[in-house]
Amino acid sequence: MGNFAGNDFLRDALLQLLRRHYEKGYRLDSPIEMKKLRRKWQEEHGGEELRASDEAVRKAIASFTVSAGGMAYLITQDVKDWLQFIVMLYLGKSEAIFYEAFFARHQEKLTKAHIFDEQILAVVFEEIFPRFHYGKAYFGKAQGAVSDVVRHEILDVWGEKTLWTYEQLEQRLYIPLDAIKQVLGQQREFLWVAEGTYTHISRVNIEDEVKENLRQEAQKLSQGRDFWSIKELPVDDVLAANYELETKTNSAIYDAVYALCLEADFDRKGDTLTRKQQEQHDYAQGKMAQKMSSIERMREYCRSRDVCTLSEMQRVARSFTKNTVAHLRAGAEVMVRLDKEHYVSDSYVNFNIVGTDEAISRIVMGDYLALREFVTFAHFPECGAEWNLFLLESYCRRFSKEFRFETSEFNSNHVGTVVRRASSFRNYNDLLADAVAHANMELKRQTVGQFLYDSGYIGKIPIDRQLDHIIKLAKARV
Repeated sequence: MGNFAGNDFLRDALLQLLRRHYEKGYRLDSPIEMKKLRRKWQEEHGGEELRASDEAVRKAIASFTVSAGGMAYLITQDVKDWLQFIVMLYLGKSEAIFYEAFFARHQEKLTKAHIFDEQILAVVFEEIFPRFHYGKAYFGKAQGAVSDVVRHEILDVWGEKTLWTYEQLEQRLYIPLDAIKQVLGQQREFLWVAEGTYTHISRVNIEDEVKENLRQEAQKLSQGRDFWSIKELPVDDVLAANYELETKTNSAIYDAVYALCLEADFDRKGDTLTRKQQEQHDYAQGKMAQKMSSIERMREYCRSRDVCTLSEMQRVARSFTKNTVAHLRAGAEVMVRLDKEHYVSDSYVNFNIVGTDEAISRIVMGDYLALREFVTFAHFPECGAEWNLFLLESYCRRFSKEFRFETSEFNSNHVGTVVRRASSFRNYNDLLADAVAHANMELKRQTVGQFLYDSGYIGKIPIDRQLDHIIKLAKARV
């Protein structure tokens, strides 16, 4: 029976031969390997010689294998289908896969499939996905320097989480752990919180009033002094709004305070601050004027609109910032929220402030009440819109003379508390501790955390350090 490169018999027979004898690959350009293959052919075909030329044999083998490093590897279609499923699922949300990380996570299955290293894996990927970009370390929709790609991938998955650990990011991304550590450690926008744990500067909430107070305090501390410590600043308000960042050193808190409040006017080395030279100061101020912050840009957008939807605000915010709550914050500070989706300018509502404050007072018997506890608006005066929890939050944030609204973060889930302005709570933690103390419960982490979450005071269970702090304050009130 004849055998040649275009013969289906030749191809199929060589395929079976490689399956039985060359699981670890066939060296394409080795004369010795070719002689061995011809002997095996002869043994399995009743002594008949393989009459196709060496070139024809190599061409036939190349037609059903992938080549890497001079070796031909047999990769089955079911393996390719599995790889295609995983990659398309992942790249539907992300833009890059690093060969090293992918191989490490699936090494056992890949090795069984005759994919023995990252080089082979890259070749297989390129065969399956020819339209993607391929670099030395990664492939996918992304292009650019490795550090830029890693940074972009991390920011894309950060979402509304305040804290991420090395291990969590490694599990979520196909990026080597060393690359993740390098970017988090070198990029100033990522703030070190604790061992292996970081936050992003966009997740730190410092109200404009607090920023201004910190700047004024910094100016006072620098008067008549060549240098001073950033830890002399009063940061209780910042801690209250960012309790997840509280540690023994409060490193992330001070880093954020410097970056968001003081960098234009002061140089920093470690904890030591010195006033910038005037020339540097003027230059920095000029640069700040040129570059409006993401929050300020969103505020300007909201001010320019009479009516706006949450979806529109999200879309606008995503066009220039990774800050996942910039639109919520700007909307809360500038507009009136009518419901889950719709915002309007102040001219669309006409609040009877005295009457509305009286209505709230009849419901809030003490110093505060969780927003979700408001179940009726029967006695609220008309304002041009239908009363609901979204509208009540807007009113308390910006219009009420007797009440304010406090929460741990901007949200759309009715998480937060209506608080009398005359109350003496130092911060939100103090209020939470008071709520716990009056709830007559067992002062243990799980019990306290679940109570605060279920009652609508917080949107997620705090970390242990925060719970311990709240419990300590609660015990002092019991």
